[in-house]
Order: sequence, then C-alpha cells, then structure tokens
Amino acid sequence: MPKKPKTRRSTNEMAVSGSTRAWTQWWLLDDESVAQGVEDRVRQLWEDDAERRWDVERNLKRWGLSLAGLYADPTIRTKESLRVNLTKSLTETITAKVGKNRPRPLVLTDGGHFTNKQKAKKMQRFLDGVYQQANVYEKMPLVFRNSMLTGTGALYTSGNPYSRRFYADNIFPLEILVDNVAATHGIDAARDIFRLYPVDKDQLIEDYPKAAAAIESAAMYGPEGSLPTTTILSGLHRDVRSAMVCEAWRKARVTADGETIEGRHVKTCNGAVLIDEAWCEDTFPFVFQFWNAPVRGPWGDSAVSEIRGMEREVNILLQRAQEAMHRTGLATMLVHRDAKYQTAKQGTDPMTVVTWEGQVPPTVQVGTPVHPQILEQPQTLMRLAANQLGTNELQ
Repeated sequence: MPKKPKTRRSTNEMAVSGSTRAWTQWWLLDDESVAQGVEDRVRQLWEDDAERRWDVERNLKRWGLSLAGLYADPTIRTKESLRVNLTKSLTETITAKVGKNRPRPLVLTDGGHFTNKQKAKKMQRFLDGVYQQANVYEKMPLVFRNSMLTGTGALYTSGNPYSRRFYADNIFPLEILVDNVAATHGIDAARDIFRLYPVDKDQLIEDYPKAAAAIESAAMYGPEGSLPTTTILSGLHRDVRSAMVCEAWRKARVTADGETIEGRHVKTCNGAVLIDEAWCEDTFPFVFQFWNAPVRGPWGDSAVSEIRGMEREVNILLQRAQEAMHRTGLATMLVHRDAKYQTAKQGTDPMTVVTWEGQVPPTVQVGTPVHPQILEQPQTLMRLAANQLGTNELQ
C-alpha cells in the first residue's frame, strides 16, 4: 500500500461575508484537520458550480429525467402537454449508433524478436480480459450519453490490490468538482479534483468501522439545507440511509530539480477521515469524454444545448396547433337569432352554436383550424436538429 505523505498545517485564512473561512491547502493539512479542509473546499466549489448544475438539470428535464431529492432545482417544471421530445429521441439514436463501436487497445511490436512478440500477445490477452472483467464496453455508451446530455461524461477507474481486480464505473458528471480557474486550460491542467456522492451508511460503517459514530450522525444527503439538496426536498427521502462522501485527489509532480513530490488522496464523511494516502500518479482516476471539447475551462458543451432552441420552437408550434384544433377544428352550427332552437337537445357531441342574423337557414361548417405551413415547419426543424447533431430522420 502507498505510504501516507508528510503533512503540515496551513494557517491561511480569509474573511468571507463577515465570517472567517479557512482557505487552506488541504493536501498540506495534518490528520486532524484534513477532513474539515476537504469538506470546506468541496462546499465552496459546490456553490461556485451552481450555474453548470442548473444547466445540466434543465437538459435532463428535457430528456425526461427527474432528479427530485438529489440535485434537482424545485423551480424547474415541465408541462404535461403535447410535446415532441427531440432531446431523448436524438440522444438515444446517436448513442445507439456510436455505442456499438468497441475500440480496442492493441499491443504491437516494432521489429521485435519472437520473445517480444509472444509477450505482446500475452499482454493483449490481458488487456482484453481486463476490459471484459470491468464491463468497459457496456459502460462506455452510458458515458457517451452523459456527454451528450451534460457536455462531459466521466468514467471512474480504480483497482483493488487484495482482489487484484480492475474496476470502471460510469459516474454522474455533477459528482465531480474542480476549480474552474485552475482548470482554465482543461480539466487535466488542474492540480486537484474532488468527487461528492452519496453512499449507504451501513456500507460505510462496514467498510470503515472506526468512523462509525461520525457516519451514523451524518445528515441525509449532507448538511441540512445544502450539499446537495434543499430543505424543501429533504423530506422526500426520510427512509433513505445515505450520507455524502467527499473524495479529493492531488496530483504528484516533478520539480525542476527532478525531485518527485507526492500527491494525496483523502476520503471523508461528516468530518471523519476514511482514507488518507499518498497519490503517486500525475493524473486523476477519471477518463473524460466530451461531446464538444471545451475551448476554455474544464467542461464541454452538450448536444442538448445545440438543439434546445429548435426543440422549443417545435413544441410551441405544435401546442399552438393543438389549441387551434380544439377551438376551431370542430363543427360549428349557424342558427338564426329568432329561430326556436333548443340547445339542450344538441346532445353531448362537441359543437359550437353561434347565433346568426338574416334569413339564411341553419348550416354546419367546418373550417381549417391550422395553416398547412404551420404543421410543415416542425418537420423542417426536426430535420435541422438531426442534421445539427450529425444524424438524420431515417436513423
């Protein structure tokens, strides 16, 4: 197992909104302070990430997914009315089209002798077995779909030295937090990264019995009124025994003198340290996939944002056509004002009765409620949306 890095206490502090908040370099804190340092940093990044979280929630609402009780903003609502779900249709279509691809890493020799070629074949079999064991090909289409919905998909990779197994898990992109300023040139340019996610309390207590008291006393889904739910939604999960876990990684680096400075990996829950170990890699344990790679910053642009305007216009036109159908698409009977007409005998059939001045006998008319071009425009927009994302209606 990797050894624990040497740490020292950082005393940097700054005043925020009239109160003092520890503005620390968490990877330099001692064992007693590192949990609070990590959780304070995660809390601050969570607040800074509100705009991205709101945009992702809006995309997922268009797809049809409700996140009530986890990340959802209670102010976002969807109407139960006529609606064409272009977001779900196109994302599922493109995911099925691209997800069938199975990229395979190859181990090749360049002019090697027979022994090296045999080693390459064995290494190839090993890599194929690792991919199969971790179900990488089954999880990557889900990562790709997340990149379409949120702009960035993430695959978390880990290994267990005791079972000697490799794991790859598709994780929800909103669980990952990073300093947007430090990651101006891309998420790999950041020196540290964080993950915030719920875990069952019983599982945590079983895995980390020394921190059982802190885990048991942890609030559901984090502190009340924050991280990540709100007081309005906290009552929706009274029977859920889950606590928020914060995990942080600091990259190792090599100085100009060739000295290697180890990074740090810390896992905490409600102020208790679950894991504290050295991180000897200069990379993060995540594989990121972007729909559109970011020009600046850590997060990519989603496919949903590209067709959001067209989907909205399609549904506006269809809903207006629906209203017109209900108002003027039914038969209308024209009746003379002085005629003795008993509306009670009209029956239950939907028909509008209009009084008529003149000597013309009653007639029934059915008008054209919607101009044909209004019904043609949604079809045109749906074709444009499909073309925008690189597919077509036939697929």
